[in-house]
Amino acid sequence: MTWQYQQRRKIRNHLISAALLALTPLLAAPVHAALIRSGGGTVQQDSFNETVMVYEEATLDYRASRIVSGTSIDSYSRNSLNPPAFATPPEDCWYNTFSEIEGAPLIRTACHYEFYVGDMLELMGAARYPLDGVDYLLSWTIFGMGQTWQFDSDSLSHTHFQTAMPDDMGPGEYWVSFTFTQIAQEGYALFRYSNILDPYRCDEAENREGTGPEIVCGQTGSLTDSIMYTDAARLYVLERPTAVPTPASWLLLSAGLLALARLRRR
Repeated sequence: MTWQYQQRRKIRNHLISAALLALTPLLAAPVHAALIRSGGGTVQQDSFNETVMVYEEATLDYRASRIVSGTSIDSYSRNSLNPPAFATPPEDCWYNTFSEIEGAPLIRTACHYEFYVGDMLELMGAARYPLDGVDYLLSWTIFGMGQTWQFDSDSLSHTHFQTAMPDDMGPGEYWVSFTFTQIAQEGYALFRYSNILDPYRCDEAENREGTGPEIVCGQTGSLTDSIMYTDAARLYVLERPTAVPTPASWLLLSAGLLALARLRRR
């Protein structure tokens, strides 16, 4: 074996060793943050039924705490089994036990968010019941560990929200709330009433001429400029673990080291 051959073999072995060492970080298993569906859950019991209507203010006759007349341009009715705001994706964390039946019970599973320090935050809520004549304010608020961060938007796309994790957000347990606010546009008003609690009655009220009382019948409810709905979920921020090679990566690395050992014995 010549001196030149020995030198070439040493150089080759060093190059193989360097290549294996360079590949080692790439063989580590990636760590991903996720929405965690931890199983279990509760059934929401129907406790109310409400209707929200959008009226043109110029046409309203609101007396005796009820709408007497007016032009409605849009409306929705819902019960407690159909919340307008979700802090977690309904397709992953809620499901309808009888989806083909209107108003069937919703089951809410124990979903929460988990992120590692420095991750991008990705929150995946949802908002329902868009209305004509109404603007929207969507707000995500993260609070806990003595800190609060709030992110606002007027776009319905904000229900799927991504942002860099705040620099001062450390490991710990937090809560994230999603608030969906419907705001009547100028010239319109929201009228909200219960379909269950005293939905319709007649009372004595001042007549339009202001000369005396008259009997006014209509839907009991209240006029408002805005209606707010909120939902919340837990959010955990974890220390980023040291990446660990996957079993397949270990096999590849072991095969490379074995090959290197055989080369050195030659």
